Amino acid sequence: CDPGRGHQNGSLPDLAQLRRERLQAGEREVMLLDGDDDTALKEFLRTVEHTLKDYTDDRAKVKKLSVLVAERLGGNGASIMEAWLTEIARFNTKLVRIGDLRVGVCRHRALLFKYCAD
Repeated sequence: CDPGRGHQNGSLPDLAQLRRERLQAGEREVMLLDGDDDTALKEFLRTVEHTLKDYTDDRAKVKKLSVLVAERLGGNGASIMEAWLTEIARFNTKLVRIGDLRVGVCRHRALLFKYCAD
């Protein structure tokens, strides 16, 4: 069952359960954004803050942030979906910390962008 869609009883399993469960073919991973425990995410956020600190124009900040996120999650190559399938195969669990990703598709990029923008 995909924890993000139509989970039984309308609730998500707890984090411990998600860590124990293996990702099955056709299922989506559950992304964890944890600024306290995810050192790679914290490091990326520091890089973003350092890079954007001198920007005064909000539009330019947004554009630069989108470039940083895209670069962090595999760039904009035509074979991003192939690279994503290879990337997700590295993980043995449904629960994946976003900082551990080297490649991400639109849902991962949107989450990372939102996290950094906040």
